[in-house]
Amino acid sequence: METEKKVKGSVAKRAKIQAVKEGAKVGPSTVYLHNAPTSPRKMRLIADLIRGERVNKALNILKYDAMHPSAKMEKLLLSAISAWEAKHTDVKLEEADLFVKEIYVGGGRILKRLRPAPQGRAHRVRKRSNHVTLVVDRMPAELAAWVQGSGLPPLSVIFAILLIYIFLGCVMDSLAMSLLTIPIFYPIVMGLDFWGMSGPDKSLWFGILALMVVEIGLVHPPVGMNIYIINRLAKDVPVMETFKGVLPFLASDLVRIVLLVFFPAISLYLVHTFGT
Repeated sequence: METEKKVKGSVAKRAKIQAVKEGAKVGPSTVYLHNAPTSPRKMRLIADLIRGERVNKALNILKYDAMHPSAKMEKLLLSAISAWEAKHTDVKLEEADLFVKEIYVGGGRILKRLRPAPQGRAHRVRKRSNHVTLVVDRMPAELAAWVQGSGLPPLSVIFAILLIYIFLGCVMDSLAMSLLTIPIFYPIVMGLDFWGMSGPDKSLWFGILALMVVEIGLVHPPVGMNIYIINRLAKDVPVMETFKGVLPFLASDLVRIVLLVFFPAISLYLVHTFGT
């Protein structure tokens, strides 16, 4: 009986190791740089510049940065991109939208040397080094896969996205908000099924909804920027009266959004009619 338990345990261990290896083949790409001859403080300044940035922007930052550690960090980032490309041979690098997911800098070995000084003295010199860990991944695709696997209804997801746009519209410019959020929300929407719509129809439908909701965020309480501009022009009108005057327009916008969500053909009719 003891022999059988040992065999079963070894089989389970091999299966676990194999599962870890298979998961590493399709997950994020992690690369390491050991004992780089630069102090950790200087390397952390470089790491803070590229943390969370897309790889194209990070490479441009490192290329034109004047600090010495930037060249080593650029080579490490290129190595991470190549490793990710080798793992995901079925995905084009241009379509991957990679970004620097994680980057850590730790202290390495310290070489102690002596420098001659006047009057027979010597000064201690510490040559520091550091270790760098860099992780590259596709955040939008990973988020889309998580949403698809969570089992949430597609309508709940689209209404949550529209609510996020409404709140962001209070404090952000419409162009900046679209550039920051579309790369994240677009893969999520494209991975869900909405009444059997095709990919191009789904793209147009989501783009129309996003533009409508982004502009609504500029005129709804409590931080609608356009409301304060209008109130500034009419100085004798209280702010609360201005907010009350906007409510009918918000109600009509809400009805319009609900109609477009539940009846996508309304937004696609002219495209299908004049686009063919």
